[in-house]
Amino acid sequence: MSTRAVIGVVQYDGSFLGAWQWCDAGYIIDKLNKKFIDDKSVKELLSVGMWKAMYGAREFKKYFPISKIDGNVAYTDNHDFTSKAFIVNNVFLTIERGARYDTSPRVYKNVEEAFGQDINYIYIYFPQLHRWKKYGNLRALYNDGLVSRPQW
Repeated sequence: MSTRAVIGVVQYDGSFLGAWQWCDAGYIIDKLNKKFIDDKSVKELLSVGMWKAMYGAREFKKYFPISKIDGNVAYTDNHDFTSKAFIVNNVFLTIERGARYDTSPRVYKNVEEAFGQDINYIYIYFPQLHRWKKYGNLRALYNDGLVSRPQW
């Protein structure tokens, strides 16, 4: 079973703009807080919409032999599963061979709706702090004032 997450930002109207990572999403907080800490890089990340996993450049090149790079897309023709990766701020977001992805972020009514998806975590970017925070349950979201009181 995959560890899935919605990654995004609360917008001024209270809606949530989010993208999906649907594999290995439990341990990406360090990458988010090192590589995506300004509005421009966060927008670039979210613009991908959906990806399988997130790798640093050295880590990606170790596991996936790159056959060519075209703009911000790396192709890995010699790998069984991953056929390409979007490169955003020197982070590789993998796309599985043959998979179809919605390549735009999704707007959710609010954080609670985003967290209600079939996910394990939600990562929220706080622009005023230039930091990401990982949430794994509604209680933590409530404690931080991001959702109304959940029914426990």
